[in-house]
Amino acid sequence: MNSPLISVIVPIYNAENCLERSIESLTNQTYGNIEIILVNDGSKDNSLKLCNELANKDKRINIIDKPNGGVSSARNYGLDNAKGKYTAFLDADDYACPTMIEHMYNVMSDNNADIVHMDFIKQHSSNADFTVKHQLGTVSSLTKDEAVKWILTNKDGHGTAVWTSLFKTEIIKNIRFPEGMVIAEDKFFMFLAFHESKKVVFDSGKEYIYLVWDSSAIHSTYTKKNTSSILLAQKTLQTVNEKYTQYKEYAIVNLYKVYLANMRGFFELENGDNEMRQLACDMKKLLKSKTPAYFAQYASKKEVLELKLVKLGLPFYKAYIKSKGFAAKLLKR
Repeated sequence: MNSPLISVIVPIYNAENCLERSIESLTNQTYGNIEIILVNDGSKDNSLKLCNELANKDKRINIIDKPNGGVSSARNYGLDNAKGKYTAFLDADDYACPTMIEHMYNVMSDNNADIVHMDFIKQHSSNADFTVKHQLGTVSSLTKDEAVKWILTNKDGHGTAVWTSLFKTEIIKNIRFPEGMVIAEDKFFMFLAFHESKKVVFDSGKEYIYLVWDSSAIHSTYTKKNTSSILLAQKTLQTVNEKYTQYKEYAIVNLYKVYLANMRGFFELENGDNEMRQLACDMKKLLKSKTPAYFAQYASKKEVLELKLVKLGLPFYKAYIKSKGFAAKLLKR
């Protein structure tokens, strides 16, 4: 029996320094029937040249060259061109253990699942170990409602990125990433994908290696780009109110959590343009209002503390942040 085709979508932008290693981690997969879709998103370096060189070595590689539009736009182009029965993702600065695709496919088949979502290995780019071995884990099954609840309210566990997942392509055929967003676009996509599924399998095993780069968008100084997560949390609640009212409680919890996660940048928001100032006003209004009783069951101790401080007054929260920064500096000495 022939193995079904699996499409792996790789968005690429100025990735010449890491692209070859990343793509070779796909061409060396133990699961052979894959199409590797490289979406060059208007790179200004030698990424496209490298893509062509790699494609000459492996006919499973297909190249899409498009004007720069961001990671969501690149992934959407990949989805529009994917031919596989299943779809996976890889970021061009990360890499996969050799058995990742085969493992996720076997878990998918053994459990008759629509989505397999795994954990991942996190490494810093300055001391990455490219020989790291995969880590086995345990498998648990969730209904779509349980999966939606998890992604909107989770306190720990797996990340929400698409690159640790394998999807039945038919499940995501009408779902696309929100373009123009650089943070939390994965989470919004996963929320919609979970809703379209019947059964989701979580695997605590780790076969994807995620590299943390100092220049990464999610680790840089707070800027307007960081507001993507706020806008998408608002969009999630709006979508739920319009289409999926059964998830309203979870979407409200998600909004609280995202607002709290962005409180460190609150003062930058207040000093920003009109859109940023409006977001700061939205955050302050919600967080200082009466909190739904159910929020406590989904909140961490840190979130409960920070919410109390915000309600007391922003000066209290600001003092808390300064004290944490001071303590962190002392520990580094």
